[in-house]
Amino acid sequence: EKERAWDWCDVLVLPTLSENFGLVVAEALARGKRVMGYDEMLADGAPTDITGWYWRPERWIGRKGQREVRTMADWTSRGYDMINCDWDYTYFYCNQNLDEDPFMYGGNVEIGQRPFGGDSISLEKVHSFDPARGVAERDCRHVLGSVCSNWAEYTWNRYDFEWKLWPRALALAEVLWSGRGRPHFADFRRRAAVARRRLIRAGVNCAPLAD
Repeated sequence: EKERAWDWCDVLVLPTLSENFGLVVAEALARGKRVMGYDEMLADGAPTDITGWYWRPERWIGRKGQREVRTMADWTSRGYDMINCDWDYTYFYCNQNLDEDPFMYGGNVEIGQRPFGGDSISLEKVHSFDPARGVAERDCRHVLGSVCSNWAEYTWNRYDFEWKLWPRALALAEVLWSGRGRPHFADFRRRAAVARRRLIRAGVNCAPLAD
């Protein structure tokens, strides 16, 4: 039943939505606006004036129910400016791999993730993120940056949000500011410990640095 539902969505619903959405995009572009959207909207030959949000990791290529999953290298080679918010590195509602963690985390059962467990995105993993991985040098200009992603439906309150954001946001900031020439993780971790103390003094509910 679920497979037939996906087929119905692909054949009947999505083309209609794509057509109508295409009209909205065309109108926005005609007014001199810049349109941004998740990479699914690029699957039907959308104009390269659109900035795409790359969120679906390469391991999803070929996964049933996912429309035309491509790599960052593929999208940028086609001339699209992209924000790389790869699920495997920037979705901070996934757990932090801490020994003790009082907060619950989101997961998508439909794609095989454990509910409130999901895939771990540790501080070190965020720091290892390369938003332009696999992208040809000539196309790196199309990689505009990244974001810290945290869905509100998996966030209970401010304290929960701050705990999931910090200190991982420090690691992502270093990735984006320093690029591939950034210091090794051990050096970052030493500086992150100092930054965490400052955040705690400022009243921010910052999670500990995982061992």
